[in-house]
Amino acid sequence: MLALALLFAAAPALLAQEEAGTTSEEAAAPVPVPAAHSSAQATMRTFLEAFYGADDLAQAVGCLDLSGLSLTARDLTAGDLAIQLKDILDRTELIDVDAIPADPEGEPWVFLRNDLGEVVLAPSDTGEWLFSSATVRSIPSLWRATEGQEVVAGVEKVAPRSLALRIRQQVPNSLRREVLFLELWQWTGLAVLLLAALLVGLVTASLAIHLIRRLGRKALGEFDPALLRRTARPLGAVVGALVVNAGLRLLGLPVGTLATLDLLVTLTLIGAALWCSFRAVDLVGEALLRHAAGTANRYDDLLVPLLRRVSKIVLSALAILILTENMGWPLAGLLAGVSLGGLALALAAQDTVKNIFGSVTVLTDRPFLVGDWISVSGIQGTVEEVGLRST
Repeated sequence: MLALALLFAAAPALLAQEEAGTTSEEAAAPVPVPAAHSSAQATMRTFLEAFYGADDLAQAVGCLDLSGLSLTARDLTAGDLAIQLKDILDRTELIDVDAIPADPEGEPWVFLRNDLGEVVLAPSDTGEWLFSSATVRSIPSLWRATEGQEVVAGVEKVAPRSLALRIRQQVPNSLRREVLFLELWQWTGLAVLLLAALLVGLVTASLAIHLIRRLGRKALGEFDPALLRRTARPLGAVVGALVVNAGLRLLGLPVGTLATLDLLVTLTLIGAALWCSFRAVDLVGEALLRHAAGTANRYDDLLVPLLRRVSKIVLSALAILILTENMGWPLAGLLAGVSLGGLALALAAQDTVKNIFGSVTVLTDRPFLVGDWISVSGIQGTVEEVGLRST
């Protein structure tokens, strides 16, 4: 903990050195604008060629200014947004790419603008010509308004349909009516997903109890039924969260709604996985303690509880790293943000660090073991447990 606190305190200096080393280089050599996005004409050509060629969806997504969307929303919906934009173009007007201005310093080019939104090509903050962030926000409403129109004559190839869009095409028009910011079929799909997650979770928990009892009995002996149930429940929650996570992408939800629900499911999944891991450690730890109690060696009586605690600390650290990765938080920035309290944390943690090293010393030197009668500073008693902090 002391080393971690010192790392927090040193992080700003390291980051400042890194930024100082790169800032001058970036100033001396600015990043040029790619030719594919150098003008309104170039970007439109790049966007259309992504569909007329080998259906390179990543190339089409690169033509959208996604700066107004969260990282989660970009990952989940960028492909569908590009497909829907191509559909809007195909059902509105046949595009003559050569008629679009090719001047990199020109004014934004407006393809469509009405009460529902706009389709505009404009320079972004990086200097690239992209479909504007306002266009990206307008795509879902414009797509719903134009999906009933015929494809204009002369369009050589329409955009492919994602699985979510193909499912929506099969839904009756009566279920496409919007109620409380979602269509009826989407509300129905969410209800079915939750019910499926609940059923799959219960079945998974029941199977886990049966398999652990049957397969673990030979290696670790009998298990406490209550502990088995406590271990199986979070496993069912993990599987249920995975079911919901997979199903959300099939419902064609709005960008903001999908990003919010995905975040909730991700937090649930990480929490349930950590909970399940803790229970699994307890399950194995209890079996090992029973085994240790039946041996003449008392060192394992001391070692097993300590390993259980260390395992939970490691699992918690991994969960935090996974959470920061999924949330898109820069770990270096988080370290720098808490650096002001780094020195105070290091000073406050001295006693805890001393106790941790004391526990390690007890494990290696073995001055006493669990069950020994000892006297420390005038206090006598039997050693029941050696922990990481309290020794």
